[in-house]
Amino acid sequence: MKNESEKYVAFWEINPDKIQVIRKKAAKLKELMNAFPWEYPKSLLGPYSWEGENRGFQIFEVSDPQQLDNLVEYWNPPIKITLQPIVDTRIWEIGNHVKGHRDEASQIIV
Repeated sequence: MKNESEKYVAFWEINPDKIQVIRKKAAKLKELMNAFPWEYPKSLLGPYSWEGENRGFQIFEVSDPQQLDNLVEYWNPPIKITLQPIVDTRIWEIGNHVKGHRDEASQIIV
């Protein structure tokens, strides 16, 4: 397990024929996350959906990759989840860059 948390965007797509199952599972997941918060990723943003569609996204923070596995396993089926790691790009680094090392002279604030 890493000491630092990582962020992921979870793209999801629901099966609209299973909306009642999804509602029940969502209520149960809230209970599980309250009882065992270390078992699931922390939601930072969302969920949001594209208007008129059965898909959307949510941003999560994890301290252990197993949290993502637990979430995907819980929702499969009726929700398909695809995960993509993301990084904070408010600071863009240019010039010589070594992963994990920031050189103050080569940072651009956006």
